Parts: sequence; structure tokens; C-alpha cells
Amino acid sequence: MTRSRWTLPAALVVALGLAAPLATVPASQGAVAAQTVTTRMGTYNIRAGVSTATFERAVRDLATRVDVAGLQEVNHRDKEAVLANLPGFGYFRPARGYGEQNPVIWDSSRFTKLSATHRRLSARTYIGNELGRPGQYVAPIFSAVVRLRDDTTRQRLTVVNVHLTPGAVYGGNPVPGRPRVWRLFTRQIANLMDVVAAEKRSAKVFVTGDFNVGWVADERTRRTKLPFMSFRRQSFASNWATRHDWNRGTHSKSLIDQVWTNQRAATASVIFSMGYSDHYPGIGTYQLPVATTTAG
Repeated sequence: MTRSRWTLPAALVVALGLAAPLATVPASQGAVAAQTVTTRMGTYNIRAGVSTATFERAVRDLATRVDVAGLQEVNHRDKEAVLANLPGFGYFRPARGYGEQNPVIWDSSRFTKLSATHRRLSARTYIGNELGRPGQYVAPIFSAVVRLRDDTTRQRLTVVNVHLTPGAVYGGNPVPGRPRVWRLFTRQIANLMDVVAAEKRSAKVFVTGDFNVGWVADERTRRTKLPFMSFRRQSFASNWATRHDWNRGTHSKSLIDQVWTNQRAATASVIFSMGYSDHYPGIGTYQLPVATTTAG
């Protein structure tokens, strides 16, 4: 841990919308012209066990495909140096002990950081032997919270990046024999919803991360305390609501890596060609509006 400051199918390539980032919808004279800018939001768990060299290749590859992304499992000081030297990108990594493994990166030619912090989702919690080790405690879990100004759309965006505790859910249901882990997991989601509710008062919010629950199963079972229904109460949708018709996921067969916001993604893609980790990146593209008034 470190301190703060310190082959994709052709159809999916097209779906990412890498060309023509600005799309304009004509408006009548004297009206407000509706312009939209394509914004690519990504999430990628780059397994903590990979080397720094592999991590650097993964991040540089991802940076060609996204405008903003949340990363998970970023350990070691030398990996932070990779982020600090990522061409054309800014980053925020919480301080050691406050969610430092979940940094956020953004295209610094388009976005300006306004502020950044962390929010605690759960305290140190005793779970006994429910995950296979007797007398086990789970360390505190935090989200990174990064507030950006989009200098293209002139909107304020908040990016909340998370990595929730694994082992609580299977097939959209609680794993039998793990009541403590289930309570911990659902507490993290409830506290995450409080963060979202507070941030969306003043900015458009995107939540990225490894949720350790598959979106397809979660959407099917619709358990009240799991992400699908919790985000639905915030009027948020996952990028996978747009597309999830692969026989593979971002991790094994599950779409556990997700992007949530209060609009439907224009496209959603898993980048299967990026084999640097045991996860694949998930990306959603969004059309963010720019309001301009025409003369007349």
C-alpha cells in the first residue's frame, strides 16, 4: 500500500465511439441548441498481484479508450508513479488506509479537478470464519470521491469509485452461511447510496467500481438491498442495462464491474482484448449535453 500524492471484436471497437467525440443536434433559430459530447466512463480492476510493468501496460492501454475511469486493487508506491506519469491524465489516490487501492484517472485536457476526498462505507468489521479464516476482520472500506469540471460541457461531475467486499452474493442472492458478510456488504451499499444522494445535489454523479455482484443476476432477483434496486431508487442505471448479451463478463461470466449514473449509456462494452488482469475493463459511453443559445 502507498501514500496519497505520492483482441477486441471490431463491432465493439466501433461501439466505443472513439471517433467524432462531438455530436450536435440542430435547433431552430432563436432556440436552445442541444449539443452532446461523448464521454467514455470506464472501470477496471487490475489485480493487485500483477507486476508494475504489467500494470503500466494495462493503464496506458485503458487510457486510449476512456475519458475517466475508476481503478481497483492498485497497490505499491511504484504503481502510483505510473499514474503520476500517465501522459495526458490526472489522477487522485486516497491516502494510505483510506481506500488508496481505488484511484480515479481522467483526461486532463478536458477535465479540471475541483476537489477530491474519500468516504467511509464500512468500519473494521468482524466476520468470524465466514470467508474461510477464523477470527477474521475486514478492514474499513472507503470510496474515492472526485469532483471534476468538464471544460467541454461546463458541467460538474462527481466520480465515486468503489471496491465492495467479495463473498456476500452469488447468483443475486445471499451466500448461505455468511450472515455477517451479507450485513457488511449491504451496509456498504446503503452508505454508498448516502454518498450518491449527497453528491448529486450539486453535480452529475458517476459511480464506478468492482461491486462483487453480477448485474444480470442482480437485475433478475431485484433484492431490495443490492445495487440494482438501491441505484434504481436513486434513478440510476448501470451501463449494462444498455448491453449485456455476451456469454462472458468482466470477471468470469459475471458483469461485476459496473458504471452507474442517472442516464442510460449510449453504448456498453467489455474489452476482452485487455488480458492484463483476472478482470476485463467495462466501459459505458454517455452523451452529455452542452446548452448553447443561438442568435435570432
